[in-house]
Amino acid sequence: GRGGGSPLWLSVTEHPAEIFVCFLTAAAWCASCWVFVIFPPTLYEHLMDPPLSYRLSAPPHPHPHPHPSPSEGGSEFDLDLAEAGLEGGEYQAASRAVWMMHTLLCLFQVCVLVFAGWLGDRFGARRVMGAGGVLLGVCAVPALHGMGSGSALAAAAGQATLAVCAAFVGATLPYTMVTSFPVAIRYNCLAIGYNAAQALFGGTAGIVATLLYSSTQWAGAVGVYLGVLGLLSAVGVYQTARLQRRREMESEIRRLSFTL
Repeated sequence: GRGGGSPLWLSVTEHPAEIFVCFLTAAAWCASCWVFVIFPPTLYEHLMDPPLSYRLSAPPHPHPHPHPSPSEGGSEFDLDLAEAGLEGGEYQAASRAVWMMHTLLCLFQVCVLVFAGWLGDRFGARRVMGAGGVLLGVCAVPALHGMGSGSALAAAAGQATLAVCAAFVGATLPYTMVTSFPVAIRYNCLAIGYNAAQALFGGTAGIVATLLYSSTQWAGAVGVYLGVLGLLSAVGVYQTARLQRRREMESEIRRLSFTL
């Protein structure tokens, strides 16, 4: 027959539900990685007044003399920078502080990933991942709103919250997916489900986040998107547990039938 008995064909024809569940389970992690690491620079330019884009598009004059007005040939950006008191080294120091905060929060997520993995070993990987999906569904909107609020404290708190939620989803994701499939076809099912989620949600996260933010001018809109994906991942985790129990039950029935 078509495809014969190849593992790829068996994966697609006999385990479509498991592949789809794997796809759902990985959705939140694929999108949240991009939003957590790459998207903050878009939001954090507004932590400084004037925004970082002013600095990039029209650098202030390096000399200490008063800035000429626009009517005298100067730039409106020069005036804004002078009024804000952010010239040269002062502005660069403020910029470095913002990116240092971002870097430290990325390192913080690494620590949370390790801690969430330990919790998965102690209390169950699916429980931890399911809790992460629910937390992401509940906390993504306020977290992204804080990141785009223009307050450094709110931004740090929001990104730290997002770090915890995403880490709880991602730390036990490999174990959850691996144990969802029979050993003989595990690699093929994971390759299809995870790569499809990475392409659809991870690959388009930048486009979706940028469109949502630019059209609404509210960072929380990106949080709504992440929150929905988090809840979908929680549903996927619940379904993996159901599928595993059903597979174990069928295996036990076959074993008893053979014995009898």
